[in-house]
Amino acid sequence: MNELTIGAIVTNGIQIGLRNFVPLLINAFLYVLTAWIPYINVGTTIGLVNLVPKMVKDEGLSPTEIFNPEYRKQMGEFFLLSGLMFGMLLASLALLVMPIVRIAFGQSFYLLLDRGLDPMAALRKSNELTYGKKWTIFLGTLALTAALFVGLAILSAIGGFIHQIIGTLFAFAGALAFFPIMLGANAYIYKALTKDM
Repeated sequence: MNELTIGAIVTNGIQIGLRNFVPLLINAFLYVLTAWIPYINVGTTIGLVNLVPKMVKDEGLSPTEIFNPEYRKQMGEFFLLSGLMFGMLLASLALLVMPIVRIAFGQSFYLLLDRGLDPMAALRKSNELTYGKKWTIFLGTLALTAALFVGLAILSAIGGFIHQIIGTLFAFAGALAFFPIMLGANAYIYKALTKDM
């Protein structure tokens, strides 16, 4: 059930994203509204990242999940991990291997927040978990993104045949679904990679 395949990433990403659609959208909207408040923004950023492990555990997402004060307690580790990842991504850019490094360390924030690993251990464990699966993750997320864009184009074209405003509304509705579905895919990937941890 938790096998990591391209098809599983696409189908489970859509299912998990749509199942958590409303709370994810409300959290994203609240995040955008509070992005200008420095101290709160750091906690809400950590909360936004932690939505993925929460979806994996099927704990039910609160519409105000990003404001949980517990997230502000993890600022130091979050900043340290962000700095380490930024340095490694910058170095990988020079070597033209940035996408590989990004996928290799893509689970590290979830491991930091969900499993309580320190930043270096989270980076190592993320690299270990994604070993041999980077192409599957890359192609799965690429296929899901392409499917969403094609679906969005078809939906807006059908609506556009009816009326231009309806086409725009259909396009807007499809665009709203993009964020929750991509987070759902991230949740499925994380669940599949950590099932034996």
